Amino acid sequence: MKRFQELIVPCSADAATAIVNGITERIQQLPSDWEINQRAMENTRRDHGVFALPGPFIYVNCLAKKAMVAFLFRSESTRKGPGLWVSNIVPLESSQLSVEEYNTVLNQFSTEVVMPVLAKMQFTGQPETTSEDWEAADAMPKNCADLLNQFATMANKYSLHPYDEARWRQFVLAAWKSGQHVDEWNLCEILEKQYDFPSEQAMVLCDQFNFGIALLRESHE
Repeated sequence: MKRFQELIVPCSADAATAIVNGITERIQQLPSDWEINQRAMENTRRDHGVFALPGPFIYVNCLAKKAMVAFLFRSESTRKGPGLWVSNIVPLESSQLSVEEYNTVLNQFSTEVVMPVLAKMQFTGQPETTSEDWEAADAMPKNCADLLNQFATMANKYSLHPYDEARWRQFVLAAWKSGQHVDEWNLCEILEKQYDFPSEQAMVLCDQFNFGIALLRESHE
């Protein structure tokens, strides 16, 4: 399966400020390919509510692909420590970007803009670009992925047998016991694209998953 990639540069807030300043200078050297979206940045700076950004950020337009890259600092994350990351890439003319279009812009931004800046700074951190290829084991703990695989490979994908339902409940229980969030969108994608479940059945199972997790959580509070 294909997914939207992430670009993450672990760093402190001070280093993030230096990187953003370096990107600003770099963009000035690439006037035909990239530009800073000053209007979007001003709109964000005027926001003092819950969506106000607490650290350095920059919005950069990829002129060839007609898309804007939002490169933001985050102070903490469940996956990574503080650092800069591409929070989103939004189309400037079309309604949405495909996964392929999104990843093309992200990798172009990394190669043409971010990495030359880090090299010039002699940055010693370890930037990471996640793979566009993924499967269940990338979205949940291994034991949960194994139970999901047992369920999905043995299930009647159109009308679940009671044994299928029992295996599904084992997966839901394991996901709850893991204490880790299993994203509903990822689960639907896995059921549909990795295991070829009909979309309607995948949505029903995801609804059951959410209900089961909520019920288990409430019963153990």
